[in-house]
Amino acid sequence: MNNANESNIGALRADGTQKPEADVSYDFGGFMGEISGLFEGRVLEDVAVVYPYSNDFSSRKHAFQSTAQAIRVLTYGMNIHPRGIGEYQLEDLEREPAKLIIVPSPQNFSDDAFNRLVELAK
Repeated sequence: MNNANESNIGALRADGTQKPEADVSYDFGGFMGEISGLFEGRVLEDVAVVYPYSNDFSSRKHAFQSTAQAIRVLTYGMNIHPRGIGEYQLEDLEREPAKLIIVPSPQNFSDDAFNRLVELAK
């Protein structure tokens, strides 16, 4: 790095050597490997909240805010713990259907994603 004001973000230094913080990723991976048996036979939640990725780069934050508010109401207010699904991963709902699908901010959904949701609701 030629500029002293530049920060080196990430697990590697500018010279390609690994920073000590990178060990956290390895430790986490090892931990997940140790407890992987806990995920076998897991029963998925009956409620799914669909996150609208298509709005991520918008200057308006209503997609994030409405999704966060929906999660807060469900978890803190109603003690319901939903599973999260991205709008581009709706095939997960086709394989493992939910009893209730909540879409807090559908205004920027692609036509394909919206049509898939309509088909899932039928």
